[in-house]
Amino acid sequence: MRTKAVKQTKEKNWVIPGVKLTHKEFIEGIKKAEEGPFYTPEEFEKRFEKWKKEKGYC
Repeated sequence: MRTKAVKQTKEKNWVIPGVKLTHKEFIEGIKKAEEGPFYTPEEFEKRFEKWKKEKGYC
């Protein structure tokens, strides 16, 4: 019988129902998300329209 190596990660997937986070984990996750790139509403609309055209929604 073979065993399969499982990748261990420290980050929890917040999307999965039933995942419990500590208050500290929640605050750290919010701070990490706030560091990311942000788009102006105009930039978002341009990027979204481009994405829709590439996927065939327009």
